Amino acid sequence: MQNSYSILYGLILLWLPAIFAVLPATAQNPTTPAEIFLEQAEEHLEVNRIDSALAYFDIAAYSFKDSGEYDQYAATLQRIADLYIQTEEYTSAKKNLLNIQSAVERFDVDREKLFPVYNNLFRVHFMMGEYMHAIQVSFSMLDLARDMHGEEHYRVARAYGNICGGYHGMGLPTVAVEYCEKSVVLREKLGGNPGWIATGHNNLAILYQSLGRYQKSVQSYEQALTLFGPEPQASQQTIGIIGNLASTLLSGGNTRRAMEYLYQSRDLLDQLDSPSPSLTSHLYFTMGQLFLQTGDHEKSLDYYTRALDIRMGYLGEVHPHTATTYEAIGAVYEGLGDAASARKYYSQSLEIRRNFFDSTHPDLFDSIRRLGDIAIQTGDFEEAELLFSEGLVMSDEIWGEKSNRHVLLLNSLADLHLNQDDQQSALQHLEAAAELQADLFGERNGDLAAIYRKHGEIYAALSLPDEADHFFRKSLTANSYDFESGGPSDLPELDDMISLTELQHTLRARLDLLRNRNANNELLLKHYTLFADATSELRREYRSDESKIRLTETVYSVFENALYDLHQAYTESGDPSYLETAFKLSEQNRSALLRESIYDVQAISYSGLPDSLLLREKDLSEQIRFYNLEQFKQEAHDQQDADFRSLLFDAREEYSQLVRHLEQKYPNYYDLRHNKTSISPAEIGDKLHDDELFVSYFFGSDHLFSFAIDPENNHFGKIDLAGTEADILKLRRSLSMADPAAFIKPASDLYRTLTSSFENLLEGKNALTIIPDGPLYTIPFEALLTSDPPADRATDFSAFSYLVKDVSISYQYSADLFLNREPDSDLNPFTVADTSEIRIAGFAPVFDSTSSDEASAMTFDEPGLSVENGSLRELFLGLNPRDANPLPFSRDEISTISDRVESRGFTFDRFLDEEASKTNFLSTAENYSILHIATHGFIDDRHPSLSGLLFHDSPDAPGDPILYSGELLGMQLNAGLVILSACETGIGRVHRGEGLMAMTRSWLYAGADELLVSLWKVYDEQTKNLMVAFYEELLEGHPTRDALRLAKLRMIEHETTSFPGFWSGFIHIGK
Repeated sequence: MQNSYSILYGLILLWLPAIFAVLPATAQNPTTPAEIFLEQAEEHLEVNRIDSALAYFDIAAYSFKDSGEYDQYAATLQRIADLYIQTEEYTSAKKNLLNIQSAVERFDVDREKLFPVYNNLFRVHFMMGEYMHAIQVSFSMLDLARDMHGEEHYRVARAYGNICGGYHGMGLPTVAVEYCEKSVVLREKLGGNPGWIATGHNNLAILYQSLGRYQKSVQSYEQALTLFGPEPQASQQTIGIIGNLASTLLSGGNTRRAMEYLYQSRDLLDQLDSPSPSLTSHLYFTMGQLFLQTGDHEKSLDYYTRALDIRMGYLGEVHPHTATTYEAIGAVYEGLGDAASARKYYSQSLEIRRNFFDSTHPDLFDSIRRLGDIAIQTGDFEEAELLFSEGLVMSDEIWGEKSNRHVLLLNSLADLHLNQDDQQSALQHLEAAAELQADLFGERNGDLAAIYRKHGEIYAALSLPDEADHFFRKSLTANSYDFESGGPSDLPELDDMISLTELQHTLRARLDLLRNRNANNELLLKHYTLFADATSELRREYRSDESKIRLTETVYSVFENALYDLHQAYTESGDPSYLETAFKLSEQNRSALLRESIYDVQAISYSGLPDSLLLREKDLSEQIRFYNLEQFKQEAHDQQDADFRSLLFDAREEYSQLVRHLEQKYPNYYDLRHNKTSISPAEIGDKLHDDELFVSYFFGSDHLFSFAIDPENNHFGKIDLAGTEADILKLRRSLSMADPAAFIKPASDLYRTLTSSFENLLEGKNALTIIPDGPLYTIPFEALLTSDPPADRATDFSAFSYLVKDVSISYQYSADLFLNREPDSDLNPFTVADTSEIRIAGFAPVFDSTSSDEASAMTFDEPGLSVENGSLRELFLGLNPRDANPLPFSRDEISTISDRVESRGFTFDRFLDEEASKTNFLSTAENYSILHIATHGFIDDRHPSLSGLLFHDSPDAPGDPILYSGELLGMQLNAGLVILSACETGIGRVHRGEGLMAMTRSWLYAGADELLVSLWKVYDEQTKNLMVAFYEELLEGHPTRDALRLAKLRMIEHETTSFPGFWSGFIHIGK
């Protein structure tokens, strides 16, 4: 802004002679040059040309000064200062304000002009962290007000308020509250504008919070809000007060009420035309606090990072507010267990604060305590003791041990003693923390519940179960608004909870205690059910996919324990309700992100939203997908662009606001998006054919649970996992590395392990639907051996008893996705009356080779590069297709298949070599009912959205030839079947509960009903043979999964392709 202002200022000076020359001719009324420039400035300001306005104001000011019109000179300087404050350019504002102060002292200027100068100088000094100067100028304002107006005047009240703010900034809340209370009393006595009185209550509430008087703080905020009526209007002031109230509630662990207020303030912020950077950054900072406390660390980091970017833009890198934001980001990394990053940000914060504050400032205390917590994490207990000792001295000096910061320090000391195996000292600190927390916040708040829960955990570790359960029950009571525990079996209602995160922690700890005490099944089931409901509600509140995945992984052991206990109860009693509950719990977190994505699509499509909202949703979704992909690419190159990060953040924020609006205004949208229906085994059985078996696995740490369902039977099995993971790895390696010698034993052992509890249900079945879990996603069940190979044919792989010889196998991600399949999902895609209804597109970039002499897998075998370890960062970004390994058999694959298909009267469009471009795919894919892509595929474990398929580059539309998974999310395919004849299209990182993060998810989301994908790097020639055989069987009328089975059986018959490494890599996934 300063550069453009300087240019304009120079041009105006250059034009001055010409302007003065024409003034008499152009001015309708005789005016001075200064007034002309003033008028020009106001006109530019009306159209928001702030740089131009500032230039004209500046010329006008000095024209008034040169003509001796000092009052006008001072008034114009004030207008300039106001503009700089509005744009938060405080250094320039301070310069103009000091010029006004000088003018009053040097010239005969009305002293009234000093009041806005003093008031604005206070604001400028405060925002620049110059708190002593802020106090000094506020006392000057107080003296002037008393001299001119006496003791009872609004200017006196304002001066008291400013003095209060200065002392608060200095870290002297006790002194500050004295002046703040004087200001509030005088404001109420004088009456007038409600907003002016509300400001006093807001400032007082901030101070009460600093002093640890949190209940009084909340009361003051609420009193301020009542002054605006029952429905506060959007203004900087109301938004700030509501945000401050939410921050105070968060300090007491009341996350759910805080969330309500924050969303209210966020809605009001959107109604402002130009909210100030300080207000916006403060609101984003508080949103970061909220999501940190609920455990949504990635979303918290998003908000904190955006607040930091804004604050550095108008405050600079070295400022107390910047330091506070650095500390907050450090807290996120501490919560993620990244001690090194946390220490870096905490240290940055401490360095800035030491430049601004003396050694007793409260913010320095925060930095010291935080660094002590990191010392505990890294095992440096001596360093932690030194830091906490310093913190104790500071706490006593600043607050006299009467603040929630002292509670935090007591908690930290308890953690230190626990890590030193000194439980008694830890209990003493927790008892003191509980007493102080209850005194500050009352008997019901989430942080007090956490302290009681820690008590219980220590007593449980000391083998004192009665004492432990006493504190767990106290924790449940403290964490509720109204619940009173009448006995050990009483549990609160979910809607009555203050903090869902703390509820989870307490239930987990109490479940461990109850299981050790052999509690009855009904009591355990009540706890598991409440825990599962809390998990679902937390997932709904989370905004970050990464945090949702982490949540599922964190709670996975609790669900494993639940299945273990329910299996035991089912085995002992035979009561089918235990099986049904276990099945529902096993499905609750399975592939939740994929299911949520599909529910989102259904909610948008079928809830009757207006076209304008549908278009807005689509536009924002496309923006977010684009920005996400670009951000991931930047991270892959270790680049960061703050402007780009801001665009992504803003798009996500607008989308979140849109979703909240749709949920509130359109009930059908909410119901479809938050599908809370639970699936029962009976519903699965009703969907199955008589010859079909459904099997769902839950892969725990110690046990593998299985649910086997057919139309007549439900079975719930439990298997010990000893050696199973090793067998899975051996099988996968033997298949992907074509190592026959290593194949037989794991293939036989795994069949017995995985089917032992329901093998009898396989009799008479022709079709098997499997929902894998954990590492089971990485192996094809088709290759499992149902019996040992015949001794006389031990190397004749065609004679082996593969499971695929008995059944067709299809894979699914979850039970409800299985239920969503179409009634005719087992029909053949070519079984239509009119052949024109089916159009097939085949894409084969081939990459310039015309020879089929060499069978090649997808290899990019550069030293040190591993596709499975995220080689995309180093290899695939910016890849030139001409550098890719040729796939000569892919041309034969597409050509042969198209000949077979066209001979039956169907349309098959070939896209070979340069025609197989990403541009052609994106522009035509939605026109086809079957898509077949024969190319290189690759995965990116770090960012699944960057997994993709390599197309040919297009001379007409140069750009990235990779079709990324993230790009598919914006497509609306009409393809019932998608065949990805490429490497590793069905593999990716496996997360506990969430499952496989493969590119298959994006294809399902985009609309594909069925997929054929690969589990490892497949061979070019064998892939061609398998795909040709598959289409031939498909054209004979067999359903998709049966056609794939028959194609595999044909390959087994041939000696050269009978080893399952050649045919089992491709699997069928049905939507």
